Parts: sequence; structure tokens; C-alpha cells
Amino acid sequence: MRETQQAPGSVETPQPGPWQRSPARGYGFAAAIVAAATAVSLALLGRIENLNLVMIYLLGVVLVATRYGRGPSALAAVASVVVFDFFLVPPHLTFAVSDTQYLVTFAVMLVVGLLVSSLAARVREVAEMALQREERTLALYAVSRELGGLRDPREVAAAGALHVGQALHGEAVVLLAGDGDTEPGPRALCEPMEGTRSRLGLLIVERPASAPPLTPEQRDLLTALARLIAAPLERAQLAAEAEQARVAAEGERLRSTLLRSVSHDLRTPLTAITGAASALLEQPPPEPAVARELTCTVLEEADRLNRLVGNLLDMTRLEAGTLEPKREWASLEELVGSAIARVEREAGARRISARVDPDLPLVALDAVLVEQALVNLLENALRHGGTGAVEVSAGREGERAVVEVRDEGPGFPPQQSERIFEKFHRAAGGSGAGLGLAIARAIVTAHGGTIGATLPQPRGACFRVELPLGAAPSHPPPEEAA
Repeated sequence: MRETQQAPGSVETPQPGPWQRSPARGYGFAAAIVAAATAVSLALLGRIENLNLVMIYLLGVVLVATRYGRGPSALAAVASVVVFDFFLVPPHLTFAVSDTQYLVTFAVMLVVGLLVSSLAARVREVAEMALQREERTLALYAVSRELGGLRDPREVAAAGALHVGQALHGEAVVLLAGDGDTEPGPRALCEPMEGTRSRLGLLIVERPASAPPLTPEQRDLLTALARLIAAPLERAQLAAEAEQARVAAEGERLRSTLLRSVSHDLRTPLTAITGAASALLEQPPPEPAVARELTCTVLEEADRLNRLVGNLLDMTRLEAGTLEPKREWASLEELVGSAIARVEREAGARRISARVDPDLPLVALDAVLVEQALVNLLENALRHGGTGAVEVSAGREGERAVVEVRDEGPGFPPQQSERIFEKFHRAAGGSGAGLGLAIARAIVTAHGGTIGATLPQPRGACFRVELPLGAAPSHPPPEEAA
């Protein structure tokens, strides 16, 4: 397995709990407490009754029990009895007892010390178990909350490894199935992650050499975390598979639509070109007027074919991100005039009028691309705008340049105001590959602008393009003016 999805979750190991501290340290602490209690008792010797000094030793025993558990506290209890007898019970500095009442005191002191140490240790154990359960609950909650919103399998693996490392104070790795094998370290803890269909991967935790072995509760936590990570991991993998299937189906649908549309639109001009060329080659040759008409047909259909192929290439480059706007200061008035000139042959007898604000400043844009977008809008108006006139207007609104193309046709269904800009979308009974408006939107969007369509009254359609002006110069640069 490759470690590309490794997400080290190592964190600074916190101070160990009472049951993880060094045993030698606990017994040393017990000895120090007994020595301190003896020093205090010797300082008070003769001022208070010896039986009251027992309380000082009992207090020390309780303190040791609350910090280090039964073993050190039992040592403190026994050592307290021995030291009390040797230093504080006459005759001093000997283990002989002159008064039998001290035998009872020793017995009670030892029993009470052991009992108190046992109870204090038990309370500490219960508190520690409650703390561990709380940490486990918080760890499981944090994992489920974060992983529930992730959709990528490797993101789930990385986030899960991070939380496992934090919960178990080590470095965690989630290895996904199918990535190859890796050799875990000698102290590594491995937990498989099982899905409903197959094994999803392996959860590996590496702990520092100085860390104590995992407790049974921590082992259960590791198993629970592995199961908790497996559920969103499997869900993410299923979602990824579904998305791949959806993309494949969408790609197949687009290919079918493209082939169906392009095959029809290519066949029409090719058929016309073939027929006109065949007629020109007939013997005897056609009359000059007929030959000119046939030649014009060949030219028009070839130009139509060229535009169709150009639209296909432009859409391919726009979607691939290889067609970047080369911005230069340009005049929208000139671009509008050039676009109208390119569609005059298709317009025939229909009138195309232009109205441009004389105060419209220069705009930073790619003149070739924007002109192509305007040509596509004009061709759409001529193709679907009936037999009426087409009007183009350009002006300024705030910090944006606005270009509108209006026709007097039947318009479009209101609910399709956004769909008409999609690839391969064609009006009912319309012709063309359905790429013109999609290309226009891609070009305008690449310039940081917007494009939309409305239905003006009483009829027709209006396509509105907005482009950012920027800090345009008020007049052409000197080299252009020259």
C-alpha cells in the first residue's frame, strides 16, 4: 500500500495518569511523605499527645493513596506504623513497647491506613474510568461529526487518522485497500476496517517507545474508531463510484448528442456543396448566371461549415481551459460593426441596426473572442428571430459596458432563460449544433462579465452582455492613433 493518504495524527503526549506513572516514583513519594510526617511529629513531640500524632501519618497515607494507588499507600501505612513505633513511642529509637495501649494504636493505625488507602485508590480508579469513558465518547463524537461531511475517500482517511492519533497519543495512518502493502513497525497496532462488501483498508497506530501498553479500554476505543471510520469511508467510496458512473453516462449522452447534431449539421452544407459542384461540372456548362449562383452557394455553405467547425473547436478549447483571453484596449463600436459585417450575407434582406453610445470608453478585452461572441448572438437572432429587424445597442451603465442584441421573433419559453445557454440546446424545430450561445456565455464569463436573456414586450428576445470597464484610457494610445 502506498502512503499517499497518510495523515500523521501525532500530538504531544500528555502527562500520564495515576496508573501510568512510574511505580518507583510512587514508592519514593510514599517514603518522602512518611519522612515528612515523622519530621512534623518530632517537632510536635511533647506538645500534644502521641495518639494525636497518628492523624498526621493517616493524612500522609491518604495523600499517597489519592496520587499513586494501593501499593504505595500500603507501604506508607506500614512504614508509618514502624516509624511511629521507633521514633515516637517510648522507649525511643527502639521497637520495644512499654505500654500495651500502643499495640492497639498500632493495629488500628495499620487497619485504618490500609482501609483509607484502599478506599481512596478505589475512588481514584472510578474517577479515572469515568474520565476515560468521557474521552472515548468525545473522540467518537469528534470523528463522526467531521467524517460525516466528507465525500472523498482520501479525505476521510486523512481526517480519521488525525483523530485516531490524537485519541491514542501516537501517529496514525489509514491505508486504503488496493494501495499495496507496507511493513508496520514493531510497536504498531493494526486494526482492519471492514465494509459491507469487502475490507476497506487498515488502521495502523504507531506509539512512542516510552508509551505504556494500551489498556483494554483503549483497545476497545481503537476498534470502535476503526468501525466508525469504515462507515463514512465506504459511503465516500460508493459516492465516488456513483459519480464516476454519472460522469460516464453524461459523457456518453453528450457524445451521442454531439454526433447526432454535428452529423446533421455537417451533412447539410456538404450536401449543398456537393450538389452545386456537381452541377458546375455538368456538360454542357450551366449558364453564367446559374454558374454564379451555384458558386455563391458553394461559398456560403463552405462558410457555414467553417463556422460550425470553428464553434466546435472554440468550445473544446474553452472547456479545456486552453483558450485564455488576450486583453487589449479595444473599441466596442468597432467590434459591433465588424460582427454585423460578418453576418450580412446570412441576414439577406433583413435589416440590422446598431446604436452605440459615443461616450463609451475603450474596454480591456480579447477583441477576437468578444467579436465571435457578438457574431454568435447575431446569428442566433437571425436564425430564431423571425423575419423582423435585429437591433444592436452598446452603452455604459456604471462601471460596466453593456451590449444588447434584440430581435422581433417569437422569443423563447420563459422557463428556458438559462437552458438556452447550455451546450447542444436547440429551440423546437431550430437548426444548428446548439453551441453558439454556450460559446458566447463561456467567452463573456472568461472576461469576468455576465450574459442573460429576457423577453421584452410585446415580442422578441433580448440578449444582454455586461463586461467590466476597468480603468480604460479616454482616447486610443498614440501608436493606434498614428
